[in-house]
Amino acid sequence: MFGPTAVVPTAESVSREHSLSSLSSRIGYDATGNRTTYNQGQRSYTYNADGKLASYTATGKLAAYLYDGLGQRVQKTVNGVARRFAYDLDGKLVAEFNQTHGIVAEIVYLGTMPVSMIAANQIYAIHSDWRDAPRQIDGPNQVPVWAWDPAPFGGGAPYDRPAGQLVKFVFNLRYPGQYYDDESDLFYNHARYYDPSLGRYLESDPIGLDGGINTYAYVGGNPISYVDPSGLQAVVGVLPGASGGVAIAGGIAGNPNPEHQQIHPIPDDVLNVVCLMNPLCNGARILMSDMDADAVGDSCMLNEGKQGDFWKGLKPYRGKTKTNGKTGKERRFYEWDHTHGDIETYDPRGRHLGSANPETGAMTKPPAPGRKIDL
Repeated sequence: MFGPTAVVPTAESVSREHSLSSLSSRIGYDATGNRTTYNQGQRSYTYNADGKLASYTATGKLAAYLYDGLGQRVQKTVNGVARRFAYDLDGKLVAEFNQTHGIVAEIVYLGTMPVSMIAANQIYAIHSDWRDAPRQIDGPNQVPVWAWDPAPFGGGAPYDRPAGQLVKFVFNLRYPGQYYDDESDLFYNHARYYDPSLGRYLESDPIGLDGGINTYAYVGGNPISYVDPSGLQAVVGVLPGASGGVAIAGGIAGNPNPEHQQIHPIPDDVLNVVCLMNPLCNGARILMSDMDADAVGDSCMLNEGKQGDFWKGLKPYRGKTKTNGKTGKERRFYEWDHTHGDIETYDPRGRHLGSANPETGAMTKPPAPGRKIDL
């Protein structure tokens, strides 16, 4: 839910103990590695046939979750009250509805950055940081109504009571791809659910140890530099003060480490990387698309017709699809994206892994949930 609402006090607190001995006694798992109980069974979790969280139960709380064919959560029902969600083609949350289908809020983005919210016939300005995480919201009178100063792994409640009033302003977006669930203190993160109090996911990485030795880790323990919009793949944006290029994390898992996920340093003169990772630059590219590229610099003007060395070096597979020629888990399939001028990348089963730079092959965008091709 978004916007002003009545305050609901709660005495529930989340333990922040991180010792392995205490965690092992408080958390239970099923055979596939999904969390089933927490705090000696005070909280319980069940999963559907696809391994998605289906229900959450705690004292005085019963929540159920429904998903569409793309694996996106489209409804949650807490103690009999339903909320419904709508997404754009990139999987970003754009609208929330109540159980009678009335619209609660709409979210406006500039690229991947949330910049505005419309709720209760009011327009609110969202101020986001370098990770596209919302940090402050101003009301129509330009007075802050909400602010979030999170701990590195996303813990910490936002300031949500403007002017000290007994009405709190509710806004549930957190790090990119995450939605805060008040009933469980978890972040819905598309493919998985994230526990910010522990800095780890409830579910094990679906690719197992191929994603790193810690299959529950969030962005390999580096939430300052990385985000994980899909719950499957860590990516980096344009870091403040970065020089000598920008690092792009490739691969599937949420563990950007040298053994399982290559970190590619991208030179400053490589076309389009900064634009692809910086929504402000994307906006500038759209506004200036009719201008001479030299006037704004090659780094922020993507030549969508340019097919780079990596793309040219791939082997034909079938029709418009190419392959890297490798076998087993290392095999990849690629298709040219004429809209964005990059390469859509797929695993051996045709599942989308994200977008890649046509010059270097480095991953630049996370996977689109549910996207597949027939091979």
